[in-house]
Formats: sequence, C-alpha cells, structure tokens
Amino acid sequence: MRELVDVVCIDLDDTIYLQENFDNQIIDLALERLYSEHIMLFNNKNRLLNHLKSGRANDRFSKNLFQQIFSNYGLSSELALRFSNLYKQFAVSSFPLLQPSSDAICFIKQVRLRSKTFLVSNGPIAQQHRKIELLGLSCLFDNIVILDGLATRKCKPDIGYFMSSIWRSGIAPSPNSLMIGDSCSDELFARRLGFVYHHPVVDLGWRLTDE
Repeated sequence: MRELVDVVCIDLDDTIYLQENFDNQIIDLALERLYSEHIMLFNNKNRLLNHLKSGRANDRFSKNLFQQIFSNYGLSSELALRFSNLYKQFAVSSFPLLQPSSDAICFIKQVRLRSKTFLVSNGPIAQQHRKIELLGLSCLFDNIVILDGLATRKCKPDIGYFMSSIWRSGIAPSPNSLMIGDSCSDELFARRLGFVYHHPVVDLGWRLTDE
C-alpha cells in the first residue's frame, strides 16, 4: 500500500525567480555575439535590443518571435535564426546572475520537513536544468520534473508524466497537497490533480526579487 503524504509542487519560472532576469541577460549575450559577427548590418542595435527584451517578456512562447522582430528592422531570417541559435547556446552554457526569491526558498525549506517536494516546470530540458543549477535548487527538492512540450508533447497542464513520477516515488498525494505556480496552466494542472492551488505572489505574498 502506498504511503499517503502531503505533496508540494512548485513551478520554476516567475514563481521561484523572475524569468525576465534570465531572458534579458541571455538576449544581451546573444545580440552582442551577433553584432560582433555582422557589425555592418546593424543601424539600431539598442532599439533592437530593447524590442527583443520587451517582445520576449510579452510573448515568451511564440516560435517566430525573433524572426518577426528582426524583420521589422529589415534584418534577414538567416540572422534571426542565428540569433535564436545563439540564445539557445548561451541559455545552457553561460553564467547569468540569477537570484531566487528568499520567500520561496524559506517556504520550501519549511515544507520539505513534512512534505514531499517536487519542482515541476515546462520548458527545454537542458535550459531548465541550467537555471536550476544556477539558482542552487537541486538540493531543495525530492524530485525534479521538466516537461518539454516540444520533445515529449507533454507539458502542464497535462498530468500524465507527473503522475508517473509520483507512482515511481511510491507515494500517494494527500488531499492537502499543493501546487504553487504563476500561470493558468499551473492552476489547471492543480485542479486536474486535485491539489490546492496557490499563486506565489497573489496568495502567498512572495517577493520574486529582494529589491
């Protein structure tokens, strides 16, 4: 018989830290490299940089975002593709300065004394693991589940892969189990699991920066 335990699931991006901080630093690195390779093609580098950052912040999941922005500046789709590849490269190889929310870390340390903690995040596997490494989160969770929709076609709010992880852990979530995340998919994920949902800022009052 499986042990009935409280499970606490926590999202990563915009829950434990600000995703915008990561994106902006990677965009800086990628555009600086691209600029060094094609300096003569750029007339409005700073405007392009600001447009990339604001566009990424407003529409993080658009597949064609970079191409659309580059075309607005008369830049080729080949340059947009090169920038996209540089972004992916730096996202898993660079050392951006990331700071986890002290409120989130304090909460996790408290609940893991009496609960099973799961970090559940959508996104590219290598990139998400890189963030987890930079944020120093691995030791705070009993299990880390990265749901890469492009690679597996499974991501939140789909609960199938996550329930497989629960099953392999040999536990059964109690009615007091929680899901903490910032998005509608996190809320629906919680509802499908029968978990209580909390928004990190609205419900728990977490500050995602200490500024």
